[in-house]
Amino acid sequence: MDPGHSGQYPGQIRGATVGMRSKRWWNDEIAELRKELGKARRADRYQRTGAARRDLRRAIRTAKKAFWNNFLENASSEDAWTAARYTNPRPDDSARPLISGERIAVTHEEKEQLILEAAFPEPRPDNGVSAPPRRDGIQGHRPTTGRSHPLSLL
Repeated sequence: MDPGHSGQYPGQIRGATVGMRSKRWWNDEIAELRKELGKARRADRYQRTGAARRDLRRAIRTAKKAFWNNFLENASSEDAWTAARYTNPRPDDSARPLISGERIAVTHEEKEQLILEAAFPEPRPDNGVSAPPRRDGIQGHRPTTGRSHPLSLL
């Protein structure tokens, strides 16, 4: 907010809101470093871009550490459980077993086989109906050749 206009519009200028995607560790130093990185990218200066990116990453890392340490130092009893939830590892979906009917797949190979069977099931019995014979004598799909194929014009 501009200091020259601080008293002219009371109640009309909103403050910053904290939402789900807000970065509470974001500060003016990081904003300035991000602007510098944008300038370096637009100027297409590789050396400046690398240095600006490195400085921005360091500032973000430092700000996150400082914010986390400040959060822990000033934590109330409810915040302690929030901190514990943040530090506990999340369950990894790749470690969960796959279940299909009566079968349970735990290992990578079992999961792979279960997925393959679901994606590419065995062909059903033909119930007496068969495909027309191919020219080479093999039953099944007849290959298209020449102009009869829809993609032959490409």
